[in-house]
Amino acid sequence: MHSGMMWFDSSPDAPLTASVQKAIDYYRRKYHRDTNLCLVPPALLGHDQPQVGKVTLRGYNSVLPGHIWVGIEDRRELAASTIRSRRPAPRRGSCCG
Repeated sequence: MHSGMMWFDSSPDAPLTASVQKAIDYYRRKYHRDTNLCLVPPALLGHDQPQVGKVTLRGYNSVLPGHIWVGIEDRRELAASTIRSRRPAPRRGSCCG
């Protein structure tokens, strides 16, 4: 996600899904678009990657506690990173072929 909206969660005792839903609803009203990705501090997720409706929640270290970053995932970027991760690693110890 290259751009999105940072949301400050003013009710820290609320469940994560409720806070995320508030941010999603506000994003939809403000930008007249649906979001599909929500980045949160990794400590809030544990080991699973839940969803709120059609929005994927993902832990991201740069998001500060008490904040939520919602936006639209760039599918081309996601596809490119998947392709890069499937390429075999270069052989070591071989100089010029």
